[in-house]
Amino acid sequence: MSTFTITDIAALIAAGLLTVNAIARARGTTCRKSGLLRANIAMIVVLLFSITPIYAAIDPYLGGKSILNLFTHLLMVYTSWEVSHSTITTLNELIDKNRPWFIHPIVAGISCAGVLGNYLLLAPN
Repeated sequence: MSTFTITDIAALIAAGLLTVNAIARARGTTCRKSGLLRANIAMIVVLLFSITPIYAAIDPYLGGKSILNLFTHLLMVYTSWEVSHSTITTLNELIDKNRPWFIHPIVAGISCAGVLGNYLLLAPN
């Protein structure tokens, strides 16, 4: 059985804070952008799955080839894109401009393909 590390404790604290924020977003007491709520929940999942005992318990069931790690990295790409998209959308509303091309969903797809490509090239055992 794996034990908690200091990094695991930090991840638990961050996940707790993100949970409080997600609840506030869901209730409408803070910014009501649904994309930010989805990104918030995705990062809670990332942090919880990165905790040593949880990762050690789940990854072997997925073949022990870091599939869980791949999944969390793909969620982080999605979260980064969603936060960027929300930021650009908000700024565009303020300055009445069109969003730039680099925030197009295809960019997130290309990033995910790069993460998957790296995973396959590194061939985790």
